[in-house]
Amino acid sequence: MVSRKGEECRGKKRASITTTVVASTSIKPQEVTSKVQAGADLHRAPGQGPVPPALHHLDAPAHAGLQRAPKDAWKAYDGVTVAPPLLIGFTRNWPMLLQTVVSYLTAGWPADQLYVVENTGTQQANARGQLTLQNPRFLNHTQLKKVLGVNVVQTPVLLSFAQLQNFFLALSYDHGWPYYFWSHMDVVALAHEAGVPGLTAAAGEKGYKSLYTLCLETLQETLRGSNPSTANDAPAEKDRLPKFWPSSSPPKEKQKEKTPQPEPPRWAARFFAYDHLTLQNPRALEAIGGWDAFIPYYMTDCDTYSRFAMGGWSVADANAGIVTDVAAVFDDLRALYRDPGVVPRFTDPNPPAPEGTNKGGRRGRRRSGVDAAPRRSTATTAQEETGIAPHPHHQQRDVPFPHEPMNRSLPTDYWWLLRREADNMFHHKHGGSRGRNTWQAAQRGGGDEPFGYDSAGFEESVRVLTEAGKDVFARKWGHRECDLGGTRWGTSGGWRRIGSRTDIVVVVRV
Repeated sequence: MVSRKGEECRGKKRASITTTVVASTSIKPQEVTSKVQAGADLHRAPGQGPVPPALHHLDAPAHAGLQRAPKDAWKAYDGVTVAPPLLIGFTRNWPMLLQTVVSYLTAGWPADQLYVVENTGTQQANARGQLTLQNPRFLNHTQLKKVLGVNVVQTPVLLSFAQLQNFFLALSYDHGWPYYFWSHMDVVALAHEAGVPGLTAAAGEKGYKSLYTLCLETLQETLRGSNPSTANDAPAEKDRLPKFWPSSSPPKEKQKEKTPQPEPPRWAARFFAYDHLTLQNPRALEAIGGWDAFIPYYMTDCDTYSRFAMGGWSVADANAGIVTDVAAVFDDLRALYRDPGVVPRFTDPNPPAPEGTNKGGRRGRRRSGVDAAPRRSTATTAQEETGIAPHPHHQQRDVPFPHEPMNRSLPTDYWWLLRREADNMFHHKHGGSRGRNTWQAAQRGGGDEPFGYDSAGFEESVRVLTEAGKDVFARKWGHRECDLGGTRWGTSGGWRRIGSRTDIVVVVRV
């Protein structure tokens, strides 16, 4: 029942580009520019393409697809007792994080309900402005908090992906969140601005719903237990509940006076394009003992989501927008604000060397754009290449335009251009034989800065831990693949105890 992604919430890319961002607190963005300076200290590789020029004036027009949600819009939904937070973990690649944050804001998510969780392991270095832009773990607190208006939370130490997920659970206790959304930091989120029959009208029409609005509707339906996937859930066991979850059974002395209330739905998560965007139930995580910290990166999702199923906690798909897994950023983030003067396109941050050459050549290579043919993946399919089954509303291999030529001055046409370019970004990441995460090894600065670490050593260390985690998964379940559905070994996992020692199941294949 679980598709494999198991992706660490981290990544990096060369910082020698110009990144332009606009303030989300106003639909017509302010004139705010973050320029990433190019220079010799940015460790640019030989042959790397020219850095795009700085953009100092932002004049992106407002349009219906960028309407902010009314203040406290969540209060109109039954059962939604607190504003739903969206948590985005960050370890490496500031331009990628910035793009992800801006894409969610322009898709309708309120800035005060979005939390960037800084998981860089650099303590207060970023908050004090001690790191430079060539450092893979650089993060601009001022731009996130003062310009974009989002929240920044810091982890006390560097955490693995599994540990970061458990940190999200800890935050739910601290803040009293009975639910929360979380997202990877290497995605582009788009609302359904062209409309989807039976789900939302097009932007500007009566009945249009932003990504945030559809997430609220999914949350309401899930809490009501009206989602079809929860209809046959097993009765809830008497799990220990945090103080902000009321007990489902009345006190013994009052059982005769009151009719017992029904158990809350046993839902664990709702996936919007697998777990690229996820609605999470902390109660379900608590019931299964959280994420397995001994499986830090890949396969940890298979372990956790399988234990949800074994414990009778439902995981179901939902649709609120188009959330695409990417490995590059738009050359100009004003594209996400539909600025008709900006062509939505991106530059390959880490292209392979040209055939027949060992080094050199043009590193910064333009990918697609409205004046170029859409790039088609050289791989067979994304599913064959990665093991991830595409969600029907997630990524589509060839995004057809409703008409041509497209006019960037028309908001809906611009949305189609963004959608196709995001699709091109997806195939740039997943296509070919380079592997989906080779882009993470491109940024190499900051080694002599506070809490500095050799970037190649950082990458190698993560790789070693990843492989060790895969071995733990195999020893735990006696099975190396993700298809654990059907096993009933209990939510504590597949470890078997014989006498006083832990035995490893090594021959069972489900």
